[in-house]
Amino acid sequence: MAEWAQEKLEEVWVPVGEHLRLPPSLISSEECHALLQRVRRLEHSLVSTVKHKSHYVSFISYISQLLELVKQRRHQYQFTHRKAEIEGVIKTRALAILSSANFRFPNDLQLWMTSINFCIKNKRLIHVSKVLVQMLHYLGHEPHLWIFAARTELDVMQAIETARALMLQGLKRHPDSLLLNKEYFKFELVIAERLRDRDATVEELLNDAEFEKEDDQECTKIAEVVFENIKATKPFHFELILSCWQVCLAFKFAKGLATKIENYLREKFDKKEEFWQAKLSQALKSGTLEELKQLCAEALESCSGSASIHGLLMGPILRKISTLTSRQIAMPYFAHVLDLFCAGLKFDSVDEKTCENFFKVLILQDPKKAEELIKFYIGKYPNCVGANVLYLEVLGLSSSVQSREEMKRLMLTNTVLVNSSDFWCLIIEKLPSVANSDENFESIMSKLLTSATVSCPVCKVAIKTVCVKLVELNEHEEQPNKKWRKLQRVLSLPPLNYELLKTILNSFTWLNTSHKKWLFEHFSRWIGKDCIQVWMDYKAFFLSVGDVNQANLCNDRALRQLSNAETLQYEKPGHFTSNGV
Repeated sequence: MAEWAQEKLEEVWVPVGEHLRLPPSLISSEECHALLQRVRRLEHSLVSTVKHKSHYVSFISYISQLLELVKQRRHQYQFTHRKAEIEGVIKTRALAILSSANFRFPNDLQLWMTSINFCIKNKRLIHVSKVLVQMLHYLGHEPHLWIFAARTELDVMQAIETARALMLQGLKRHPDSLLLNKEYFKFELVIAERLRDRDATVEELLNDAEFEKEDDQECTKIAEVVFENIKATKPFHFELILSCWQVCLAFKFAKGLATKIENYLREKFDKKEEFWQAKLSQALKSGTLEELKQLCAEALESCSGSASIHGLLMGPILRKISTLTSRQIAMPYFAHVLDLFCAGLKFDSVDEKTCENFFKVLILQDPKKAEELIKFYIGKYPNCVGANVLYLEVLGLSSSVQSREEMKRLMLTNTVLVNSSDFWCLIIEKLPSVANSDENFESIMSKLLTSATVSCPVCKVAIKTVCVKLVELNEHEEQPNKKWRKLQRVLSLPPLNYELLKTILNSFTWLNTSHKKWLFEHFSRWIGKDCIQVWMDYKAFFLSVGDVNQANLCNDRALRQLSNAETLQYEKPGHFTSNGV
C-alpha cells in the first residue's frame, strides 16, 4: 500500500513541485517542501486499509486550494506557461481521486456533487456528462436528480438533445412523478424560448435579408405534444395540469397554450376550489378590480357547495393588499374582501383560522365593524376561544357602559369558555389590550375568583395569574401597600401553584423581606406537601438574608411535610449540601 502512495508521489507531485520551483518560482522552496509533505500524508490516507469519505474530501479540498494559489501566483508574476505540466497534472490526479471516491461510496450524493462542481469549475466539461451518467446509474431512484442532470447538460454543456434524452429517461423510470412531468413540460418551453431568442438575434443580424420567423404556435408545438400526452395518460391529475398552466403563464409566447390548458381545467375541474384560488392569484397580478369581482362571482357559483370557498378566495386578495403601499388603492380591495367575508359568515364557508386572522386585520381598520362581526360569529360559535378573546380585545378599546356590560356578561355566563385553559392562555398573552378598561376587567376577575362557574383548577390558577398581572398593570395605584393588600386577597383561596409564586416574585420588584417571607409561608402551607421547589426556594431565601437558623427550621419542616417519594427526591445530594447547612 505504501509503495502505491510513494509511486503517485514520485510520478505526479514531485514533477509538479519541480515545475512550480522553476523560474519565476511560483512557490518558494519551503512551500514546495510543505506541499510534498502534505500530499504524502494525503496519498497514504487513500491507500490505508480502512477508507473514509473524509480522506477523499480533504484531498480534493487541498487540491482546490492549491489550484487557487497557483492561479493567484500566475496573475502576480504574469506567467502563463507550463499550464499542462502544473494545473493539467494536478486536475488529472484530482479527477482520478474523485472517480475512486465515487466508486467506493456510490450512494453518497455529496461526493457526486463535489465531483460535478470540481469538473465545472475547472472546465473539464467532458467529464461532467460522464459523472452525471454514473451518478444516475446509482441514484436514479431520485426524480430530482434527473432534473438536475438535464439542467446541467442544458446550462453548462449547451447540449439540448442530451438534456432532453435525460428527461425522457427519467420519465420512463418515474412515469408518475409530478415533479418530473412538470419540469419536462417547463423544459420544453425553456428550449422554445431559447430558440426564439436565437432566431431574434439572427433576424437582427440579417435585417436586410429575408428571414422567416416562427410564430408562437410553432414554438410551443413540442410543449403542446407533452401536454396532450399528459391529458391522455393522466386526465384527472389536477395538481399536474394546474402546475403546467402556472408554468405556461410565465412564458409570454405561450399564451395560446395557456388558454388551452385553462379551458381544460375549467372543463374538468371547475368545482375545485384550488383552481379558482390559483386563477384569482393570477388575476391579481394584472387584472382590474371589476375583473376580480367577476372572477369571484364565477368561483362562488361553481363551488356553491364548498364549505371553505369564501375563505380560500380571501387569502390571495389579502396577500395582495399587504403588498400595496397606497391606502387609497388598497381600500377598494379590502371592501371586496369584507363583502366576501360577510357572505362567508352567512353561509358558514370561512374556517375558524381565517376568521380569526381577518378579525385581527379588521380591528385595526374598523373596530366598530369588527365588534359587530365578531359578536355575530361568537353568537354562532360561542365556545370559539380565539374569537372570544378578540371580542374582549375590541370591547376593551371602548369605554362605553354597554361595552363594559357586554364584557361582564360574556365572561360570567359562558361556563365552557371560562373553563378553557387555552382561553386563559390567550388572555394572559393579550392582557394589556384586553384589559384596557382596568377597573371593569379587574372587577370581573374578582367575581370569577369566587364564582362557582369556574370548576377547572388550572383555570382558577390562570385567573389568579391574570389578577396578579392586573395589579402590576394598574399604574394609578402607586402605593405598594395597596398593591400588597390586593395580592393577599387574590392569594387567600386555593388553588395555588409554584409557577404563580415565581410570577409574583419576578413581577414585583417592590416586595420586601417580610412580603417574601409571607409569600413563601403561604405557598408552602398550600402546596408544600407535593412541591419540592417551594421549600428549596424558601430555604435559599433565608440563606440569602443570612438567617441560618430559620433555614435549618425550614429544612426540618420540608422533611416532615413532603410525602415519602418527594422526601427521597428532596434529600438527593446537590439540593442543599452546597449551602453548607
